[in-house]
Amino acid sequence: MKNLENFGVQELNATELQEVNGGLDLGGVINLVTGVLGTVTGVVGGIVSVVGSIVELALGLVTGVVDL
Repeated sequence: MKNLENFGVQELNATELQEVNGGLDLGGVINLVTGVLGTVTGVVGGIVSVVGSIVELALGLVTGVVDL
């Protein structure tokens, strides 16, 4: 393995690791997870609403409460 000190290579400190691509920023990960959970919750809520409306319409048709 080559001696990297001969080429002027320096280590990155903790601040540089967060500023340069490849550094893990925990705040960004938390925002991503929160956004994904919000989207999933919204989609599931929408599906539940649509299914509830379909069931309500079907029950109304069966009982004669709803006429088309």
